[in-house]
Amino acid sequence: MAEVAYGSLGFGAVLAVRPSMTSTRYLGAVLLGIGAALLASPAFADQNLAAKDNGQINCVASAKDLTRISLVGDQFVSISKADTGVPTEDFKVVHDPKRGDIYLSIPEGYAKPSVNFFGISDKGFVYKFVCKPGGADAEQVFVTNLAIDDDKAADWEARTTPEATAMRLVSAMQGWEPVPGFNISQTSLEPRTVNNVELQVLGEYRGADVSGRILRVKNTGDKPLKLDENTIAGKGIVAFSAALDVLPPAQVTTIYLVERNGGSQ
Repeated sequence: MAEVAYGSLGFGAVLAVRPSMTSTRYLGAVLLGIGAALLASPAFADQNLAAKDNGQINCVASAKDLTRISLVGDQFVSISKADTGVPTEDFKVVHDPKRGDIYLSIPEGYAKPSVNFFGISDKGFVYKFVCKPGGADAEQVFVTNLAIDDDKAADWEARTTPEATAMRLVSAMQGWEPVPGFNISQTSLEPRTVNNVELQVLGEYRGADVSGRILRVKNTGDKPLKLDENTIAGKGIVAFSAALDVLPPAQVTTIYLVERNGGSQ
């Protein structure tokens, strides 16, 4: 979640630094606004988290129902946790050996502030989990170790020139198609409105060197809003795609942006 939010802030900053271009500043301000809104918003039911070997993973576990934790491209092989023998201080973990997922259940009246345990994966990674109980609904947590996907993403990106790679990524985003090694996240936040533009981040594709974002844009003003790669551009952005050059008042469209990770070069 934070990854998408910070990405939106990054795009907003990139677009806002072009003082000679009114439309660039305009949409840049919108992206800054939506990025800040994302950071202030509650987490989604599905938690998509990045991890590294021997790192700590912070998540939310259901206080009343089951919490499923799945390792993307990997599987749990063993879990280590401490048992106190006190019913209100112990939680249960069930391992599904077929899929490699684990399921947590927290007892009513659980007295500790978090659920803590270690997980070892089939690929040899070790993770420390710290999950705070919250909410009554079931939770799903998807954990991606970027080290697994980086090589696949880098290979996919290196097949063509940077410009062609960006357009291939735009094409994939338009159909929500999987891209080898890319971490794909979808969002479902309510749209946010800034300066007569309603904008919603629909999703993100994050690879080794480039990332793409899918944005829904609605013109809530009374004047046409210009959308093209000459005005909606900035340092680090290598591709922009929209079905319309000009967005009439009250109309909606989807735009696709690709930038280099880090927003440089």
